[in-house]
Amino acid sequence: MDRLQGELESTYPILNIQIVGINEFGQDPAGANDLMTANRTTPWLQDGDSNGNQTSDVWYDKWNVTYRDVIVLNGQNEMTDVYNLTSHDLGVAENYATMRDKLIAAAMTEQKPWQNHRDRFDINDDGFVVANDVLVLINDINANGARDLPPPTTATMSAPFFDTSGDNYFSPIDVLQVINFIEGVDPEGESSNASDSILPAAMIVAPTSTAQTSSEVAPLPAVSVNVPSDVSAFSIVVPPQASSATPLAAERRDVDKTPSDDFWAEYWPSR
Repeated sequence: MDRLQGELESTYPILNIQIVGINEFGQDPAGANDLMTANRTTPWLQDGDSNGNQTSDVWYDKWNVTYRDVIVLNGQNEMTDVYNLTSHDLGVAENYATMRDKLIAAAMTEQKPWQNHRDRFDINDDGFVVANDVLVLINDINANGARDLPPPTTATMSAPFFDTSGDNYFSPIDVLQVINFIEGVDPEGESSNASDSILPAAMIVAPTSTAQTSSEVAPLPAVSVNVPSDVSAFSIVVPPQASSATPLAAERRDVDKTPSDDFWAEYWPSR
């Protein structure tokens, strides 16, 4: 698990994933925890028995774990997956890859790195939500198609942010949500800053006295633009750069500065 933690940090530095070990209550003879943490960097916790029922608070009262379970938690410390290392020896490459992918998937679901957490509709991250944000998405989906958004391998993210819907998949739904917002229809309300939530974590639980070692998208409100929900790309005449007399930029949620119906009628004939 130490090796896995290091690989995750070096390969996906923007994903906040932490592996923590928890020792069972009553399995902490003198020096056992020190033995388990020797030459390792994985944080190691000792479970307790706060209610005096002679069982581990976390191991049994909360999770009812099996020895050497890896418990995958979301940002609210809720269990989302379990992977047992006795039946899935991490010394087997396939098992190691599965464990890694489970942690990455949990982090992607929780943290939504391809979404602009300052404002999910501000695709180019310029502080405005306007027609240009729609065009960025349309141009890209026409050029590259709908696709899964992979775990980023960079330490920071920069525009464009494709994942308006927060499902780690770039599709026409993401385009339509920005259109809805500009048209005054907010499909899902304000997005929360998922990147600020507590990290997804893997908790590997093992008693030190017997420790072993081993090598359909939800439907959106109706929109006024007539685009089939199952299309894989858009065709649109890209509007020319606006002159200073007819600015396209509109401050976010400032209705008076939103592109007019005449603008959309000219450049989106199906409207």
